[in-house]
Parts: sequence; C-alpha cells; structure tokens
Amino acid sequence: MTMDCEVCHPNGMTFQITVHWTLLRAALENGSRAIWLLGPEDRSERVLRVLRLQADNVANSDAAAQKLPSGPTEPKAQRIARVKEIADRAGLSRGKAVAKVGYGEIVRYAGDFVANEADHVEFLWRACSGAAHGDTWAILSLQDREPIDSANGITTMRLTVSVRGLSMVAQEVTALVEAGFGLFDYRDQQPPR
Repeated sequence: MTMDCEVCHPNGMTFQITVHWTLLRAALENGSRAIWLLGPEDRSERVLRVLRLQADNVANSDAAAQKLPSGPTEPKAQRIARVKEIADRAGLSRGKAVAKVGYGEIVRYAGDFVANEADHVEFLWRACSGAAHGDTWAILSLQDREPIDSANGITTMRLTVSVRGLSMVAQEVTALVEAGFGLFDYRDQQPPR
C-alpha cells in the first residue's frame, strides 16, 4: 500500500493490484502444507509425506545449486539415497518416499480436509498464483473493473482492488492457517501411532 497522489486524491491510498494475492497465496500454501502433513491419522502416512517433501527439497535445491559456479555441495543421488534409507528404516516404500509432490495435491487435500471443498481451495490457489504471476485472467477476475472510456469498440477500464473479494479470500485462507495450527496442537497431544 502506498500514498495516493496528494494533489488528485489528498486522502487516498493506493494498493498495488496484485501484491496482496501473492501474500495470500503464500499463506494458503503454507496452511495447506501443514494440513497435508498433519492431517492423516496414520503416523506412517505423515512420515511418508515428510519424506516426499524432503525429496522434493533435494530436487529443488539441486536445481538451484546447478546454476552456481560451484555447483551442489553434495550429489543429488546421494541425498535422495538418504531419504530412501530413512524410508527403509521406517518400513515405508522407497518409491513412495521420493514420489513427486506438488501444491495442486497439497491444496486439494487441505480443501477436502477442512471443508470437503477441494475444487474451491484449488481455485483460490490458482487465482492467487495467477495474479501473483501477472496472468490476465486472474487479475481481471479478482479486481473490480470500472469502464472509464470507450471508443471504436475498445473500452478502457480502471482496475481497483476488490476489497470484498480480498476480504473473502483472506477469511478463507485464515481458516486454513488456523486449521493447520489446530492440527499441530492436536498431534502434539496425541501419542504416536
């Protein structure tokens, strides 16, 4: 949020029209991740999910390190082998422990877990992601639009932050984050299964 033009609108505030969607997306992804990790009743499934995230972390950190002149400090295969060894010691499938995980899977699980609304939460995530990346469909869908000029079949629109839409999405994302904290508290009280 920044100050508006003091001459044009002396009491106005200007929101960048996509920055808040980036922040909501981050909160949605992290709340969903907590739910995805802590949601399953079966402890083995929770451990498997942690291992999948670690294998994904290995792949992502290796891809980033490949761009550095020094390269990765440890070979990717060696790091993945450690994830597989942990899976073996836990009696879990090595293949499942390194299976790719994506946020589509994670947010759908969280939406289903919290409100039996996997499609809805995935839509929120895709819309926030689209706006964060500057995708036209998302920006036009999430903002208030006001026609200000029309000539030769072309209309100029003023896009403004949809406070109503922003408030609704923020409320739903907050519920996901709170559910993640609730699961953390619940698992913290339960004996291991």
